[in-house]
Amino acid sequence: MKIRKDFFVPYLFLLPAIVLLLIFNFVPAVATLRESLYAESITRGADPIFVGLDNFARVFTDPVFWKSVQVTLLFNLLVNPLQTILALGLSLIANQRVSGIKYFRSIYLLPIAVSINVTAVVWGLMVDANGGLINGMLNQLGLPEQAFLTSPAQALWTIIMIISWKGIPYWALFQSLYLAALDVAQRLVAVLLVYLEAPTVTIRVGTYIRRIHHTRLHLRNTYTQAHLSSSRRRYAYLTTNFPDLETVTN
Repeated sequence: MKIRKDFFVPYLFLLPAIVLLLIFNFVPAVATLRESLYAESITRGADPIFVGLDNFARVFTDPVFWKSVQVTLLFNLLVNPLQTILALGLSLIANQRVSGIKYFRSIYLLPIAVSINVTAVVWGLMVDANGGLINGMLNQLGLPEQAFLTSPAQALWTIIMIISWKGIPYWALFQSLYLAALDVAQRLVAVLLVYLEAPTVTIRVGTYIRRIHHTRLHLRNTYTQAHLSSSRRRYAYLTTNFPDLETVTN
């Protein structure tokens, strides 16, 4: 089997990304797995103790661990469909060509411009159970204050609200780009179809023109032959009935 000379060129382009992936992903994962097999001991100081799979056995028997797994699964089952559906709706609205749509695009993209740290601090102040902005607005409306992050029943929903406020415009931007690319692709396909159909149309038009030309030639030939036949019959009639006319003609 013959190997091409440029066989390794694509892998050379991928080499920097592969090296970074190994350094920042694979090596830390292996180090974490190794450290999970050891335990720290106060009596032995900095020397870890090899415990094997005891750490995993303790984690899997801890009810707090399974509670965290349950909350994580529920969070993902709620956040991912919610953000996808709402982001799709925002992107569809943002791609409409109506007056004032540019202001809507600027407003719904504002959460993307805010960093995650600032978002966490601002929302933490807003949902603070002791004098937060949202509770202050509820007081003005005569509604009871909410515990938000300090309530076991409301903490998950509050986090979902904050994450969705930040994440929905982010995914809507990507979907808007996808819809715009799809629109451009549809236009390109239409143009390509026009160019692909153009030779067919030209061939058809040329065929019709040739047919018309052949029909005209056929009609002209038929008329010429009929005219010659008529002239010969008249000449034969005249020479037969008037023989002196042939002498005059000659």
